[in-house]
Amino acid sequence: MQKIVLHFGHNSKMAFMKQLLLLLIFVGLSAKAQQFSIADLPSYEVCDDNNDSVGQFDLDSYFGPILLSSAPGNPQEYGYRFFLTQTDAMQNMEVNAIPNGNPYFNIDPYSQILYVRVYEIANPDHFGITTATLIVNQSPVVFPIDVLFVPVTTPASSVDLDTHVLPFFGGVPGIATNFYVTLADAQAAQNPISQSCCYVPMSGETLYASFTNASGCFTIAAFEISMVVDLPDTALRQRILSSVASGSVLIAGHYQDDLIVPINVDANNDGQIQVSEALQVNYLNMTGDAWWSTPGDISVLDGLEVFSNLKFLDISGNAIATFDFTSLDQLEILRAHGNLLTDIDFSNFPELTSVDVSANNFTSLDFGANTELYDLGCGNNPNLASVNVKNVTQQNCAVGVMSFDAWMETPNLVSVCADANEIECLQQVLTWNGAHPNTVFTSDCSLAVPDVSKADAILFPNPTSSTVEIKSDFDIKVVTVFDSNGRKVEAKRQSNVLDLTGLSSGIYLVKIETTNAISVQKVSKI
Repeated sequence: MQKIVLHFGHNSKMAFMKQLLLLLIFVGLSAKAQQFSIADLPSYEVCDDNNDSVGQFDLDSYFGPILLSSAPGNPQEYGYRFFLTQTDAMQNMEVNAIPNGNPYFNIDPYSQILYVRVYEIANPDHFGITTATLIVNQSPVVFPIDVLFVPVTTPASSVDLDTHVLPFFGGVPGIATNFYVTLADAQAAQNPISQSCCYVPMSGETLYASFTNASGCFTIAAFEISMVVDLPDTALRQRILSSVASGSVLIAGHYQDDLIVPINVDANNDGQIQVSEALQVNYLNMTGDAWWSTPGDISVLDGLEVFSNLKFLDISGNAIATFDFTSLDQLEILRAHGNLLTDIDFSNFPELTSVDVSANNFTSLDFGANTELYDLGCGNNPNLASVNVKNVTQQNCAVGVMSFDAWMETPNLVSVCADANEIECLQQVLTWNGAHPNTVFTSDCSLAVPDVSKADAILFPNPTSSTVEIKSDFDIKVVTVFDSNGRKVEAKRQSNVLDLTGLSSGIYLVKIETTNAISVQKVSKI
């Protein structure tokens, strides 16, 4: 205990009062300013949503419970104030205190330290001082786009969102990316698109990309996916984009009440062909024949698969060697004259009525599934060996704009398979189109389209006046002979020798079944 001695001189009342006042001040100073310790506060981190280095802080909600629970007594008996400087906190400069209950925005970029005074309400000089660290974490900076053009080759093409989208948004390393169908899901970080590698969007669909960094801050960017037709052949692309008449030639159109209405494929004039625009096209004329002003410089049709509503397609007079027409299953008329085509699978065109594939390199043509076909042109195919028009119920071999010269310049035509009641008419048509004396007509299509090459079994001598020998590396099981009309005829066989002596002169088909396969070969009896 401290000993206090008072001296009174000259019995002066005024001197006594002065010394008494000094005593009271000293005692008061000794009794007040009792400081207690406060635990360190955790940092308060927020995201820089506006990319301006400033964040919004709710100081009371975040720090209040921690501060009061750190007081050395009943938390309800304590209060706290935030200050910008340590001096103000120590001196309890209430006029400079940050008002409680209001959101606080940092004044130093990205981080700031505040000073907190926790005090006993009944005795404000009983207090503790600590610091509160505020941190503003940067959110990912992205460069969003309004529309993402995704090139596709089929209407239902999937999109690798990571590959196509990330480069447009900066492709920042260390950023976690998720994609959402709705903004609400993106904001709540729920229901992300599970397979962003192979998403099949709807035309014009808007998606939301959420980019999250290591601090947990994220940025959401919206973008519209525009599926556009990928046409790698520049000539084809430019021809379709022009969508105007070249002289009197209609380029693109849409059927309306059985009339073809010219259309501009690039309806929105953005220099791209959206899938939705391609699906409006029913008529497309890509001809490059010399009598049109556009040269025939189209060699690749890739991307044309997206035009799946086509009913009329003309690609004549170009340099097209191959294309999978399967997706164009609504085709009714196909003009492919004067190209380099060697094979087309026609089995997927139930509505096909007219075909011109003349002046190409086909070896066989099979229209057995095209029951509506009535007009066929396949001339000037020097390698064409077999044609199947069986079950083509609409085929009238004597009528059709191309029937007169439909089979010209097909010198290697071996067999034609047709319905029995049309064989005679087809023979006449081939006669009109030039000499085809060696062509065999049959209604048995297994004879018209050999299963294996001639190398499996060889007939010699050929032509023959009597017998032929069958040479094969495999055991011969069955040998059957047919005349040029597909009728089975009798021919004696002894081991590998076939006796044709009893048959009239003419062309015959020999069907040879070995342990390996089946082959059909032509033999001439003289």
